[in-house]
Amino acid sequence: MIQRIIKMKYLNNQWIFLAIMAYIVQNFWLTLHWGWGLLGVAFFIRCLFLTKIVKQFVFIVIVISSVVTFRTRTQPLVSQEENTYLLQIDPIYLNGDEEYITGRAKLWSQGEWLTINVKGSQLSTLHQLDQVTLLQVKGRVTIPEGARNFGGFNYQKYLQSQNIDYQIEIKTIERAQSVNNFFGYFLNWRWRLLNHFQKLDHIRLFSLYNRLIWNLSSTQYKTHRERLIEFGIIHFFAISGFHVTLIKNNIDYLLRRFGIINEVGSLIIDGLLIGYTFLTCFPVGVVRSVGSHFLKKYGSLSRMDNLSLLVLAFLWFNPRIVLSTGFQLSFLISYILIFIEKIPKPLPFSQSIQLAIICTLFTWPITMRQNYYWYPLQLIWGLIIGKVFDWGIFPLAVLLTLLSFSPKGQLLVQHFDFLLEPIELFQPKILVGHYSWVLVIVLMAVAGRWLVDWQQAWKFTIISYIGLILISGRCHFERIIVLDVGQGDAVLYQAAFSNQGWLIDVGGKVSWNRDANSSQDQPEENYAKKTILSALAALGVRQLEGIVITHPDADHFANLPAIIKTIPVKEIVISNIGFHHQNWQQVMGPYQNQLPLTILEAPGWQTIIPDTLWGWFDTNAPREDLNESSIVTLLKLSNRSFLNMGDLGKTGEQKLLTTIPNLDINLLKVGHHGSNTSTSKQLIEQTTPEMALISVGKNNRYGHPHQEVTVLLQQEQIPYLSTADNGAIEMMVIPFKGINIRHALSP
Repeated sequence: MIQRIIKMKYLNNQWIFLAIMAYIVQNFWLTLHWGWGLLGVAFFIRCLFLTKIVKQFVFIVIVISSVVTFRTRTQPLVSQEENTYLLQIDPIYLNGDEEYITGRAKLWSQGEWLTINVKGSQLSTLHQLDQVTLLQVKGRVTIPEGARNFGGFNYQKYLQSQNIDYQIEIKTIERAQSVNNFFGYFLNWRWRLLNHFQKLDHIRLFSLYNRLIWNLSSTQYKTHRERLIEFGIIHFFAISGFHVTLIKNNIDYLLRRFGIINEVGSLIIDGLLIGYTFLTCFPVGVVRSVGSHFLKKYGSLSRMDNLSLLVLAFLWFNPRIVLSTGFQLSFLISYILIFIEKIPKPLPFSQSIQLAIICTLFTWPITMRQNYYWYPLQLIWGLIIGKVFDWGIFPLAVLLTLLSFSPKGQLLVQHFDFLLEPIELFQPKILVGHYSWVLVIVLMAVAGRWLVDWQQAWKFTIISYIGLILISGRCHFERIIVLDVGQGDAVLYQAAFSNQGWLIDVGGKVSWNRDANSSQDQPEENYAKKTILSALAALGVRQLEGIVITHPDADHFANLPAIIKTIPVKEIVISNIGFHHQNWQQVMGPYQNQLPLTILEAPGWQTIIPDTLWGWFDTNAPREDLNESSIVTLLKLSNRSFLNMGDLGKTGEQKLLTTIPNLDINLLKVGHHGSNTSTSKQLIEQTTPEMALISVGKNNRYGHPHQEVTVLLQQEQIPYLSTADNGAIEMMVIPFKGINIRHALSP
């Protein structure tokens, strides 16, 4: 025991090396990225210069971190067929209504409970659960997908950070049974308490209060989340756990005012903090804050060592938490706050401004990469709202808690919803896209320089962010990307070193929910936001030089209204047949005066981009057959050629080959999403493509691509990729190497 204490003494102020090593090792084993491996080797070499006892512990940490990470990588296999499953569901983890509900639960598989994501529609039983329940359900278990477009939101990685590998779509509930054990009693008690507040989510102020104080999410809160991100205050609701310290300090003040002595008051606070952590379902920020409180109170290590011990505890309890942005930012800010105290030369600002500047500089690189935009005014808003939180959060929380138990109080709070109107103010923003981790490291280094010597660093900081704006979103080399827009078409072309581009079709679909003032179907703008707009934002595309609409079928052009409202577009190209069709006039009629239109009318190849992009369509195609009047586009990519067939059928293919008999290409995007109405054997034999691409929605109702087309490609020994299986597909020209092909869902 004495030897162990002596060894712990030798680790004073050294625990941070162990925490960093564990973080690097677990990131490497979970991502298998060479960058983490290189960083691990470099940091290990640095650790060789530490004391012997620290080097021994570094080796132990490497072994432990590797073992626990490998154990989480090896999850029990679950049948991915529709079957009967046993679930344990705590209603506190469910969100939604009777129409559609999502959340998480425990699934019994191979002798153990696995955390699983659940979803289902028209399941009133789930919506009405009022206690922890065992459910026997019939449903289908699947593995969540990663981002289907480059740089897009990776839902699979998000779930993995919560130790979730599978999701189940519940079809029917066959049997339900309440859980009546000792632990179930506490879970049910928690649900009854929090359900009181959750029922008030329809009131805007209560939806934010619930998230801030009780960690309860809701549909109402999600409508505000994007605006909270823009204002740079989302961490108040999800990351920092700062409110735990505020609540603790205010409770301590109240206990003292009531004359409760220190020892008793301290024990009361300890109990309240443990209960609060349980009530809020153990979020990272709260656990970190409460853990720091107990380590400081009952331990003898420094704040830095206490924080590093908490990092190790988190990483070894749930190794996948290294993938969580909330975990990264929570501990990053905490380390910064400790380090600031050691700066010998303070900044000539107040402490709150000093902290705000430094924390913002360290968090911007991560949040900008995740959200694609830089909001320059976040620092100012953070200072203003941070001040309000500092002095007002505890009394406001107490007031809202008391008012929640009175119907008149609830009505009064509802009348004060206007206080949230400022978050609807316009926020200037600059698109930076999902940039490289190299830029993250550079910007972190800039923040570190400011932390050490702001007088020498402020000019360099400004120059660095101007540089970020200038270079972000620019592709290094010329490329074509077949974007994943579901069952539809959208192809992006970008020249080298450009953050602009051309689109060939934009995807989309129309809503079956008719507008009250119109009998016509309307484009779904939310669909555009989830597909084409998020894909372009992640790629950092700030302007479109032009858009070619091959033909006005909804799955090729219905996203266009949302695009022209969001991104500057210099030119839109469409055929005269497509322009006069009722689909185009119905959807784009209200925007006709805003559209910089180029209407193709002449037969033969028409130049769209000199020496790069040409369009052809059958000027004699039947006006009622949109597919046969599709614009076929030929795009030159360095010394390679890419042919996009739109939805052209076999009759149109015959006319194309007759008109241009010597058409020789390298890359073919087959027509009509791989339908058997397109892609004739003559087209394949005459154009001799080296590879085929298919833009098609996963599990689409048309059965695309049809077997006849895929069999033909196999017979002709032409490899093919589809967006259904591979997500977005990029073809990039690499100097001295040729065309490099990668796809978003690559393992």
